[in-house]
Amino acid sequence: GNPNIPKPRRILRSSWGSNPHFRGSYSYTQVGSSGADVEKLAKPLPYAESSKTPPMQVMFSGEATHRKYYSTTHGAVLSGQREAARLIEMYQ
Repeated sequence: GNPNIPKPRRILRSSWGSNPHFRGSYSYTQVGSSGADVEKLAKPLPYAESSKTPPMQVMFSGEATHRKYYSTTHGAVLSGQREAARLIEMYQ
């Protein structure tokens, strides 16, 4: 390694893989499902076109809501950025 880079003082890691309720689970697409199903998961509630209440009271992000990168860390990050952009657009 590079001697100019200091060694870490401490490390923080999750125990997601050994959690008895999840065991490191991740999402997957079921046989017969499509990208449209994933897009439905990512849609804020209530839908703006289906209700008189203010739109986007509940928003969803996470790897399961990214059409292309479901089941990945970068899908989770990108979906979080998507929802942040949605909020920024709503409040501008």
